[in-house]
Amino acid sequence: MIRTVRECPKVARYVDIPLQHIHENMLERMRRETSQQYLVDLLRRIRAGVPGIALRTTLIVGFPGETNACFESLLDFIRETKFERLGVFTYSRQEGTRAGRMAGQIPDRIKKQRRDLAMAAQHEVATRVAESFVGRELKVLVEKEASAKELKGARINSWEHGLIRGEEQHAGHLKGRYLVARGEADAPDIDGRVYIRGRLPLGEFAHVKVLGHTDYDLIAEAK
Repeated sequence: MIRTVRECPKVARYVDIPLQHIHENMLERMRRETSQQYLVDLLRRIRAGVPGIALRTTLIVGFPGETNACFESLLDFIRETKFERLGVFTYSRQEGTRAGRMAGQIPDRIKKQRRDLAMAAQHEVATRVAESFVGRELKVLVEKEASAKELKGARINSWEHGLIRGEEQHAGHLKGRYLVARGEADAPDIDGRVYIRGRLPLGEFAHVKVLGHTDYDLIAEAK
C-alpha cells in the first residue's frame, strides 16, 4: 500500500487510521489487537515511504480504566507524532455493552477536561503544520467564491508575505476577493480550507503558492 500511494499519481497522499488510543493498557481494554510499538513503527514506515503524506486519526478519551498516566501518554503521543488531522471524542457509556459494564468508569467532567487538553495539544500541532506550508506550492481543488462570513472567520496568523493587516497587531481578517479550495487531505465541513487570492476556474484542480495561515486554514495566491 505504501508503494502504491507513493507511486500512483491518482492516489491522494492521505491515510486515515483511527487508532483510538496509544497506551498499552487502553489498547487491550478496547480490544484493539495491536500494540503501541507496532502503531508507532507503522506510522514511521508510512511517513518514510510516502514523503509529504497527511495522516489523520481519531482518539477516544475517558474510556473505562483510563488513568492519568494513560492520558498523559496519549498527550505525549499527539505532540510527538504530529498528525496533520486529528479528532478527539469522549467515551459514551452504553447499556448492555462490555465497556459499559467495566469498572473504572470516568466522570463526564474528567472526560471533557481530557478532550479539551487533547484538542489543545493538537491545536499547537496544527498551527505548526500550517506554518510549514508557507512558501510552498500546493495542489488544490477550487470549490467556490468565499463569502464575507467565511472571510471574517479566517483569522490570519502569518504576515510574512504582505497580506493586509487588520486592526489587531498579530491577527486580522482576510479582505478582498478570495476563492475557497481544499487540499487532498481536507474533508468538507470538517477540516481547514485554502483561501486563494486571485482568479481560477471553479471545480478545477490548480497549483497555488501558500502565503500565510490561520490556525487551521491556509492563505494562498494563484500561480
